[in-house]
Amino acid sequence: MIQITPLLMVVLFTSNICYRLGEDKPVTPETISGTWSRTEILADGSQVSLLKIITPTHFAVFQQDAAGKNRQLFQAHSGRYSLQEDVMIEEYLFSSDPRIVGRSGKCRITLDGETLKQTWTLPDGSTSVEVWKPQQSPEQNRD
Repeated sequence: MIQITPLLMVVLFTSNICYRLGEDKPVTPETISGTWSRTEILADGSQVSLLKIITPTHFAVFQQDAAGKNRQLFQAHSGRYSLQEDVMIEEYLFSSDPRIVGRSGKCRITLDGETLKQTWTLPDGSTSVEVWKPQQSPEQNRD
């Protein structure tokens, strides 16, 4: 039987708080695997919802109207990825936009609590940050 001493309680409590206060989790194929979602507001004010599915070796992204008015799929692409510490390289094998098939994209990736962030450096040197949250299944949303 494990005896919980005051020192052990402090260590457990402190380590939990440090994690909650923003310490990044290590980025590995296992820690980023799952289904992620985000909403983006376009220049015309409309919103699109995006879904990203990540396995230990591949990814897929689907984008459609967030308001549900138009269920048409705006864009989809998928492929494989690799990780080099906090750098993710996505290789696009399939896409609704044939111009990106065969290309790759490189971003810095962090995992902070329940938030996955991808920071992309654009050709003009500016950055674009995508903030993804875990996607709940419809059963989880009923509560």
